[in-house]
Amino acid sequence: MSERLVAVAYETPAAPAVPPANAVAMGDVRYVVLLPGAGGFSAQPGPDVMCAVEYVVRDRQGKIVREDKAPPLMDYDGFRPALRAAFLGMTAGEIRRVWIYERGTVAEIFDVYMASVWRTGKQ
Repeated sequence: MSERLVAVAYETPAAPAVPPANAVAMGDVRYVVLLPGAGGFSAQPGPDVMCAVEYVVRDRQGKIVREDKAPPLMDYDGFRPALRAAFLGMTAGEIRRVWIYERGTVAEIFDVYMASVWRTGKQ
């Protein structure tokens, strides 16, 4: 797991199940940028957009319940819809805290690190 993600993820948020007032809303997803990325190409829909992400999943009390790395060549369109919304616009090096709602309640909390994002050139 990247050192950048570890530095952020192992600090338990004060009120983990409640997104802060400044969280960006996208449908059933809320997020805040914890560390900005390097800029440049950003995650976006398309069969030729590839993302390498690492993430930590928390329960509603903020306890880490899973750490994971996505497959190294995961295409953006291959992620489930809520994660695509959370990843939209992320650049390499960016870390976001993401709250995913189901039926009006926070169901999942992720700390996501976009290790890299690129276009393959095939469409």
